[in-house]
This record gives sequence, structure tokens and C-alpha cells, in this order.
Amino acid sequence: MTMEQVSMNDGLDGRETVAFGLGAAEVAVFVLALLTAYAALRSGLPGVLEWSLAGLIAGTGAALAWGRVSGRSLLEWTVLLVRFLARNRVRWPGSSGRVPAPPGLRTLLATTSSLVGRRGGSQAGAALMPLALRRHRAPSNASAGGAGAQPAVTGSGRRQEAAPRRPQVEAFFSLNGGSGRTALAVELAALMAVRGTADRATGTAGMRVALLDLTTRSPAVGLRLGIPVPSTRAEQARMVTHPTGATVFPGPVPDLPSGEATARWARTLIGEVEQGGADVIIVDVDCDLSALCIEALGRCDRVHITVTPTAGGVLDAYRSTAVLRRLGLRDRLDYVVNRCGGPVDMHEQMADLGGDIVAEIPLADAFVDAENSHRVAALGGPTPCLAALAKLADHIQERIPGSRPGIGSRWGSHAG
Repeated sequence: MTMEQVSMNDGLDGRETVAFGLGAAEVAVFVLALLTAYAALRSGLPGVLEWSLAGLIAGTGAALAWGRVSGRSLLEWTVLLVRFLARNRVRWPGSSGRVPAPPGLRTLLATTSSLVGRRGGSQAGAALMPLALRRHRAPSNASAGGAGAQPAVTGSGRRQEAAPRRPQVEAFFSLNGGSGRTALAVELAALMAVRGTADRATGTAGMRVALLDLTTRSPAVGLRLGIPVPSTRAEQARMVTHPTGATVFPGPVPDLPSGEATARWARTLIGEVEQGGADVIIVDVDCDLSALCIEALGRCDRVHITVTPTAGGVLDAYRSTAVLRRLGLRDRLDYVVNRCGGPVDMHEQMADLGGDIVAEIPLADAFVDAENSHRVAALGGPTPCLAALAKLADHIQERIPGSRPGIGSRWGSHAG
């Protein structure tokens, strides 16, 4: 018995055709166009008009079915265009119109507004301000410590300047791809930004969060948040304010002539964000040791080695730990176990590595669904994932000098 040869010229994702080289959807659209054209011919309109209308409908159907642009049919491009226009999107600064906030953020702000309203006083107006839609920068007379540095009064009545709040720079890292680093960075930044927005709505000093996509291979932060891909160099250099209140650099990293030039660019970008009043800066980096990645990791106060509870994930944790220790980051390392299918016992490995697990993120379809629909899973409602992320956010906030828990710090703390 001989086996029929299989051709892979079209790749693993080749199109399945039904008839005339068309897929099922394209055939259906063309047949529908022909039926509509026939109905136009039988509509009783004047002869020239009915023939023109029928020809236009049939021609449009044929173009949608057989037309090709960049390997895709015009029907596919039409569907993508309609979805793009119908989807709630984040706009670039300076564009007109409002940016709709996610449902979870609207619920949190509504709760905050009611709490402030019951307090009375001048703070009631704070909840009505579109804090989530403004670019959060430190006031011109603020010190480099950000919004949280408030002058204190000593026992003698003298005003004493509080210690400046230095921004906390965080990153998730692993040498192996597919550990969920970008998803964790996006979800954590969104959750902490929502907390800060809620705190500022009540008149307290909330955390200002920045999320920087410093990956060069495939920037995914903007895709995860539904931020349109920049089409010009001017847009590529801009920071975007997400409806959660987070300031986002969605990428891409500029194509510079050398790795050292790219590292200097990253150093400048992080410095500008620090001076802009951010309290927490979360950077997303590649799983390599390029000059850009080393520069970003060197600026971090904490590097969360992302571990998956598998044999390969544990091996990657050992490799990542050894590499980061050689870079002089021994005292800045901790571990986040991602995609836990149940209770995880890694005490032996942590004792061997000399590290601590600061968060265990459960395995959940919510992250996958959120990524596919370009939204933030942490704003979807109480889940075990939200509770784990809230614990990690609390751990980070505790290390920020002068940070005080406000109403926003309770967001997600009792989830699940």
C-alpha cells in the first residue's frame, strides 16, 4: 500500500478551500451577492437602475471573495476592519473623543464616588474628575520623590520635608519564553494603577504606575491592552495613558545602530519616567541578555524570576538565577510561580536557590480569554488570580517608602 504524498507548501495554517479556490465563507458571500443581485433585477426598478445595482452587488461579492491583499481575501480585511472600528480602543494622546474605561474600573470608581460622597466636604469633587484619562505627572513644585512626598510638621512647629519617594522598578524575567512574563506585567500594572486611581479619587496620595514594553522581538503589551499599533515615528515615541490610569510605553523599541545605543535609550526612557512622578515602574523585557535587557534589569529594584511548576520551569529557574547572580543582582531576586494547577511545594528548590516565592498565580482561562479580547483579566471580577496578584501588589507597595494603604489597596485583596 502506498501513501499519498502530503504537500506542505501552504504551511501549517494553509487555507481550506471549498470550490473555485475559495473558502466556505467566501463562497457563502459570493452566493449571497448573486442572490441579492437577482433580487435587484426582479425588484421592478427602472431598467438601467436595476441592472446597475445588480452589477454593483455581484461585482462587490466577487471582489470580496476573490480579491487578495497581502495574502488575505478582501472579505477577511473587511471583517477585521469592522471589528477594529467597533472595538473599544485606547486613543493616542491628542486624539478627540473619550476612552471608555473597563467595566471593573467603572465599578471601582463608582464605589469610590459613593464613599467620598458620604464623607462630604470638598473631596466629593475628586471622584468626578476623569483621573483615569489624564496623564499623571508630578506637580511642578513637587520633589523628585513623586506625589507621595508630603511635608511633615515637627513637635516645634517647623515644617520638615518628607523623604523623597524613589520609584520602585520591577521586572519579570526568565530565560525560557512562554512563562507568562508579559501577562503578569500587564495585569500587575493595571491592578496597581486602578488602586492608585481610587486612592487619588478620595484625596489620598495614590501610586502612579508606568508600564514600559522594552522587548525587541515581539512587543505584546500594546496588543494585550488594545492599544493601536503606532504608524508614525512620532507615535512610536509617545507614552499612552490607559483607562486604568497606567502610563504605558507600548513600543516598539527604536531600531538603533548598536546594542549600546539601545541601552542608552532605555536608560534615558526609564529616567524620564522616574522624573515624571511614577511611583512604580514595571518593565517587560526579552528572555535574553542583550545590552538593552541587561540595562533594564540593572535598573530594577526587584526582579521576579517567573517559574512554571514543571520540570522544565524549575530548570529554567536555576539557569535564570545563575545568570542574574553573575550580573550582580543576587540581592534583588525573588520568585513568582505562574500557572499553578493546584498546591505547589517548592520549598526544597527555594532552599537550594536561597530565594523566596512572593506569589503563586493559579492556572486560569481568564488570562487567555483576556489576552484574546485585549482586556485586563484583573478587572473582570473577584477570582483566585486577582487575589494572588493583589498579594503581589501589596508586597511591592510595602517596599515603597512613605506609601500608605488607601481605599484602592483593598481592591482585589479579598478576591476569591
